[in-house]
Amino acid sequence: MRDFFKYTLATFVGLVLFATVGLGGLVFLVIAVATSARDAGPRVDNKSVLTFDLSTEITDNAPAVSPSEVVSNALSNPAQENKRVALRTVLNAIESAATDDKIVGLYLYGNISPGGAGLTTLGEIRQALEAFHAEKKPIIAYGTSWSERDYYLVSIADTIALNPTGFLEINGFASESTFFAGALQRFGIGIQAVRVGRYKSAVEPFIRSDRSPEEREQTQKLLT
Repeated sequence: MRDFFKYTLATFVGLVLFATVGLGGLVFLVIAVATSARDAGPRVDNKSVLTFDLSTEITDNAPAVSPSEVVSNALSNPAQENKRVALRTVLNAIESAATDDKIVGLYLYGNISPGGAGLTTLGEIRQALEAFHAEKKPIIAYGTSWSERDYYLVSIADTIALNPTGFLEINGFASESTFFAGALQRFGIGIQAVRVGRYKSAVEPFIRSDRSPEEREQTQKLLT
């Protein structure tokens, strides 16, 4: 009977010690993670300059990253930065920098990738840059190869620097359409389209061999 109580007491003491050590370890782990997360955040020093890489892919919503992608990036290049960012994040960063006394300027560099950002997105970013510029803070832009979309943003800068071996290509805006009506007729394929209104040109490539006056009118206004 004495051995029973002895083993029972030993088991109880062991469970108490295990729970205490486990709880202490869990608390330590939580504190360590919280401290690490706080230290990993951005720190803004006095007289800092906000940098904006134009090649960053800007999405309407926060980019979703799968666990497999996180592991793949960590194994391939731990220092690799996520080149996708939400539009709201970009706007918030520029707006915050405009009123942050520690940030004295903004630096634009790189060039917009073909799928990086549309004209509507660039319009909102340019408005944010104009608000930043209104705070009497300088904007500097540097690049090696710019197109119309790049120059649309960097033209707001106080200083625009193009690499001596770089180029600025401005071709204007254009619109091209491919018409399939002739090919469809050749193969005996008929298209029956139901439209309401004059400016309904989505199906015209399948029922016409050229632009309708209405489609040409609306496209010209869009390009202008």
